[in-house]
Amino acid sequence: ASRGLAEPPTGGELSAAIWAFLRKQGRPVTFKEIVAASGSSDRAAYCRIFRWLELGHLVRLPAEPARFLMTDEARLVLE
Repeated sequence: ASRGLAEPPTGGELSAAIWAFLRKQGRPVTFKEIVAASGSSDRAAYCRIFRWLELGHLVRLPAEPARFLMTDEARLVLE
């Protein structure tokens, strides 16, 4: 069931960059990959990832290192 999302759940250039990266991957990615792709600080990226996990836009897979995957619903949201 769609939540009716029409845009990324947070605004700003960094959020848009991380969101676009996650959408394009289509596979689980590590936190290190997210930081490298966005050029952000660890803390800035973590805040967004944590928020999106809480909102259900991402899932954390039980792996070492942890991997994150965008939900199918969230993937439909445009950049």
